[in-house]
Amino acid sequence: MLKAYGKVIDLHTNKVIAERIGYLFDTGQSSKIGGRVPWLWAANNSCPSFGSEHAFTAQLDQAAIFVEKVLRPRQ
Repeated sequence: MLKAYGKVIDLHTNKVIAERIGYLFDTGQSSKIGGRVPWLWAANNSCPSFGSEHAFTAQLDQAAIFVEKVLRPRQ
């Protein structure tokens, strides 16, 4: 199991604004047989879910999606 996390930090106050913690699990138990890339496949078993049948492509945008949910431009 792989734990993945990220933080959004206010650079002026050095305070954590938001934190994202997620977990990935590779059912193939890290096997590389047949040219397999274990952690790309682990994305299909993620918590929270990446919400896609082919989650390994969805995981590329997860950091940007997280930051966009947290930060809002000033009016």
